[in-house]
Amino acid sequence: MEWYAAKVNRRGKWQYICVTVPAEAREAVGHKQIKRSAGTADPQIAERRKHEIEAELRHEVLEAVARNRMVAPDSAYQRAVTELRLRGT
Repeated sequence: MEWYAAKVNRRGKWQYICVTVPAEAREAVGHKQIKRSAGTADPQIAERRKHEIEAELRHEVLEAVARNRMVAPDSAYQRAVTELRLRGT
């Protein structure tokens, strides 16, 4: 997956950290971008918090991709479940 650097954006008076979701993960996540408040109106503080929040957002993206792979009908996990059910009957 190709990741892009997170950006700090202002919305009203609050600062937000925005991460662009990689194209391969957009179906699983359901959005092109995900945002989280930096919890401050100060852009310098938001910049300092950016890396920690970016890591959390990327982790959420990877979790969504993993969940999607498990429920996709053509996933290895689903094929294994189907195969095990056939053996048990």
